[in-house]
Amino acid sequence: MVIETTVNGVVTERFDDDTRTHSRLDPSGTVIEQRPFSTEENAEADVRIAHATREHTATGLRGKAEEGIATLLASIDTLQSITALPNNQITPSHTKDVARETRRVARTLVAVTRLVAEALDSDDIGD
Repeated sequence: MVIETTVNGVVTERFDDDTRTHSRLDPSGTVIEQRPFSTEENAEADVRIAHATREHTATGLRGKAEEGIATLLASIDTLQSITALPNNQITPSHTKDVARETRRVARTLVAVTRLVAEALDSDDIGD
């Protein structure tokens, strides 16, 4: 992440979180001074990077949860068709279908739970 300070539309300073350097620039954009981040600037960069990582994870989980809506609706239909069968017509194949649908439901539930609980340290939903 790069943060720039501008004066009258001209970049005068650049804080680069990736290289952990602070640069001062002249009006033409040439670096006139560069130094490593201070302890405080390093800590601020760590916070920005952690926040950006959590946001990226949240975005991915939101996508998985949104995709999960269609999956959940399809699972409901599949499970309903199996539960509508008389017990003597339920086959091992149906049992396997129930297990697959349960796994799909669980994945979606994990994604939604991570979002709601803000457990954004991982985007693992058991794929």
